[in-house]
Amino acid sequence: MWIVNLNYWGCNQYITQRALGADLKTARNGILFAAFLKLLMPIIVVLPGIAAYVMWKDGLFQNEMMQHGEVNPDHAYPVLLNLLPAGLKGLSFAALTAAVVASLAGKANSIATIFSLDIYKKVFNTEASG
Repeated sequence: MWIVNLNYWGCNQYITQRALGADLKTARNGILFAAFLKLLMPIIVVLPGIAAYVMWKDGLFQNEMMQHGEVNPDHAYPVLLNLLPAGLKGLSFAALTAAVVASLAGKANSIATIFSLDIYKKVFNTEASG
């Protein structure tokens, strides 16, 4: 986890670019808030898996979790989503979709910045403004 967190907080161009684009107080508060949210990740990620395992051990969702005669752990999240009422199920799916889209948008922005400053300006057009 040390290597992953070092990459996320220190080497991730998207996080660094966001922090450097703000004034010091805002950047500091934003990174502290993101760190707080990062502390919740084990609960958000691990707790549903534990719940699915306990329910499966108690005899629930035996058919839903099986694929070709073996338990498929990839079915745990969809099975748990099916427990939610219609409104919360849609909200959960929308949140998951929004997280994926936001992550891809941030990565695309970072890639465009890296290409513009490190490749295009240095290789193709050295007269381009920075």
